[in-house]
Amino acid sequence: MPCRNLPPENPVPPPGATATMTATRVNPRALLGDADFSAVMHTILDNNPGVEPGMAGRILVDALAYLATAAATSGGPRTVPRGR
Repeated sequence: MPCRNLPPENPVPPPGATATMTATRVNPRALLGDADFSAVMHTILDNNPGVEPGMAGRILVDALAYLATAAATSGGPRTVPRGR
């Protein structure tokens, strides 16, 4: 059974699409230098008693991956309307 999370081999662009997107893999860990990674990881540890350092590192890498994906797929700045 094929994986349902994989994109089709020949994706069909939506109507009116004019740009071509190419996927670029980014190593999320490489987005921060060692000192910054350690500082953020220790913030996670300080604010979440009982979390092991390995888990804090995985949390941070997942957060960085999320941010990299959001930045790569963003259509640019958006204005979010405030409540009325």
